[in-house]
Amino acid sequence: MEDGSICKNNEYFDPYTGNCDPCKPICDVSDCTKLCPNYSTITTTTTDTPSGENNTSDILIICLLLVCISVVISLMIVLYKRYRQITCTCTRLQYKTPEDRTQAIQDTNDLLEEITLHT
Repeated sequence: MEDGSICKNNEYFDPYTGNCDPCKPICDVSDCTKLCPNYSTITTTTTDTPSGENNTSDILIICLLLVCISVVISLMIVLYKRYRQITCTCTRLQYKTPEDRTQAIQDTNDLLEEITLHT
């Protein structure tokens, strides 16, 4: 092997070792357009694909987080409404009319007065 014509694609002829070596190690560190003229076009096409996949996974994660947040907020609203319904129902059952409330207060006052008279 005396020149790079025998080397495969993505390889260059290293005159010091007399072997075909991969372009990646030298192209990652320095400009390799002289030794590997086709390598830069190959690497740009391969690097576009993973970044597109990363964007897709990022979007998927964001959507999943939004769904989780929506579920938590909805659950909190439902539980709050149920809590309010229970507390309001108890209050409404105690005093069906304002007169019932007034009567209950009067009965309590009468009971307290009777207790204080006996002591």
